[in-house]
Amino acid sequence: MMKTGRRNEDSDIYREFRPYIGNFGPIWSTENEIRRSFEYLGWSVIQLQENQTSTAEVRQADLSSDLLLITSTWDDALDLNEMITTFYLCAKKGIPTATLHACTSELPRTGPTYS
Repeated sequence: MMKTGRRNEDSDIYREFRPYIGNFGPIWSTENEIRRSFEYLGWSVIQLQENQTSTAEVRQADLSSDLLLITSTWDDALDLNEMITTFYLCAKKGIPTATLHACTSELPRTGPTYS
């Protein structure tokens, strides 16, 4: 298995998983496209379905990872105050957090359209 990720300062162990919070239900979703891209690059991805996970599960996965990535679909899927605390805990441990959402329905269609 290819070793990927940031090397742990205290050992030769590489962290090989990245929690990703999002909506993985539809196979054509932004989340699944991004997940497949990370996996193609050799990353292991922990999928956390945003409307079926808890903040405790998010913290368990992300506080021992290299990155917490979120593509949010529902505004109220996870408690905002708890997630802000999660971001703070990640920052204290040096774990980057990132959010991404591509709303393509708002973009003008200048090229060919597909149905």
